[in-house]
Parts: sequence; structure tokens; C-alpha cells
Amino acid sequence: FETGQSRDMQMAANHYLTGLAYEGLGQIKKAKEEFASALKLDPGHIWSKVHLESL
Repeated sequence: FETGQSRDMQMAANHYLTGLAYEGLGQIKKAKEEFASALKLDPGHIWSKVHLESL
């Protein structure tokens, strides 16, 4: 069975990847929202933090 924590980490990764897609499309507001959602689920998701701070 999957734990709630690992599920949150997977969802954070999904938000991060969606954020990368939006960033690549130039949709910065949506990218920021996705990176922020990733960090809400997994505050230690360093790449979401890096990308959010760079936008």
C-alpha cells in the first residue's frame, strides 16, 4: 500500500512537471501555480523551489 506521504511526493512531482510544461509554453502564471502546489505537497522539492524563484 502507498503511504500518504509517498502519494504527496508523487503528486508534487506531477505538479512540478506540469509547471515545467507551462514554463516552456511561456505561461508563467500557471507555471508558478504548479510549482507552488508542488511545494505545498512536498516542501523539500528543491527543483520546484528553484524554478519558482527563477520566475
